[in-house]
Amino acid sequence: MTNFYTVHDTGQGYVKVVDAEKGVQIGVISPRGTIVTPPVVNGNQCSFVVESPSGERSGTVYQLPSGQLINQFRA
Repeated sequence: MTNFYTVHDTGQGYVKVVDAEKGVQIGVISPRGTIVTPPVVNGNQCSFVVESPSGERSGTVYQLPSGQLINQFRA
């Protein structure tokens, strides 16, 4: 069975992971900085760009629904 997820930036320093079929929140992601781009969901992964307080930007990829950081790259 395949699960479908949506990811919502709350604007309050964290991102909600929602099961799209059931409509319930199943996880929370705490990004390491301010989110600059909208979250993009691809299968069971989510990516977005964050900006650190020093102004450095990096792309991040998270596993869904756990919210585990699985990749980071310079953006």
